[in-house]
Amino acid sequence: MRDYYLEILELPPEATEREIKSAYRRLSKQYHPDRNPQQDTSEKFIEITQAYDYLTDIEKYAHAEATPEVSERERWRQEARVRMRQQRQKEAATREALIHKLLSYFNFAAVALLIFNGLLAIDYLLPRKSYPQQSLKVEKVFESSRGDRTYQYDDLRFEDFTLRIDKGLVKADDFFDKAVVMATVIFGKPQSALLTTNGQTTRYEPIYSVYTFFGFIIPAMLLMLGLYRFVIKSSDQKLSLAILMLVISVIQVLLFLTV
Repeated sequence: MRDYYLEILELPPEATEREIKSAYRRLSKQYHPDRNPQQDTSEKFIEITQAYDYLTDIEKYAHAEATPEVSERERWRQEARVRMRQQRQKEAATREALIHKLLSYFNFAAVALLIFNGLLAIDYLLPRKSYPQQSLKVEKVFESSRGDRTYQYDDLRFEDFTLRIDKGLVKADDFFDKAVVMATVIFGKPQSALLTTNGQTTRYEPIYSVYTFFGFIIPAMLLMLGLYRFVIKSSDQKLSLAILMLVISVIQVLLFLTV
């Protein structure tokens, strides 16, 4: 019977215990149902486990004949199935516990994200506040691409605010009679600049900000938080959504701090 099971593990009759364990580790990885989803993988994995159990616990099977009977072989196979099922259940329970622990940490972050995006939404909906400005400086913004620096944008720098706009709209030596920046009430984020020259007022808006080009993130984040809290029940789906929200929130915070 030993030779029978050594053959399953692809080993010669004189194989040592160390070689048996090494062969089992190699073959179990190769034929584990979670790693190799082929149709016959499960049965092959059971045979490998059955052979390993026999070869490492000969006393348990000492009563067996040199060539195992079909009924005896089936009994061992059933035992192997039970062990494999128990192992899967244990792995699933461990994974579920880890996910629940990660989600418990994220729940604190979710509260912070809800408050932050709620304030952003209110700030965006409230009327803008005007801030008269006395000075203006236009700075060119260059971006590097493949070693080349390219003139991409202009920064309108007032004494209190900075707006990044498309290049060439305002000249550095342009004279203006009046300058007013319209900003949000809560966070004071500039939304537009009104420059008046010879009685004619021109509005300039930033090319992107946490409210403008990327403003869709705010309702999207609130929607995802609602789905996370009230709709999605699966732990796996909750974890995937939590990771997505964390990635988006990093972009959102960077926009908030830098623009």
